[in-house]
Amino acid sequence: MKVLAVLIVAAAASCINVGKALQKQGTKGLPRLVLDRKVLATYLNDKTWSQGREKRPSGIRAFVGSISHTQRRPSVTLNLAPYTSNLQPSSNV
Repeated sequence: MKVLAVLIVAAAASCINVGKALQKQGTKGLPRLVLDRKVLATYLNDKTWSQGREKRPSGIRAFVGSISHTQRRPSVTLNLAPYTSNLQPSSNV
């Protein structure tokens, strides 16, 4: 099971890195990023930059999936019964 999680992490890291590389490659032909509608539209319409922008969240979701995959079986179980046996309901409610 942990081997699968390691493989998922490796795929997630490569997905994020490919996304970064695509965004960097896409910016070579684009103007400097400023908060202007025309410039933002140019970035969003650029195919390479948009593909990179879409790949990075996929890698992040894969990281989260690998974490949830490895945490299916808790390694520590808390037994709170000895500490809760002396608790009395509060009458201040």
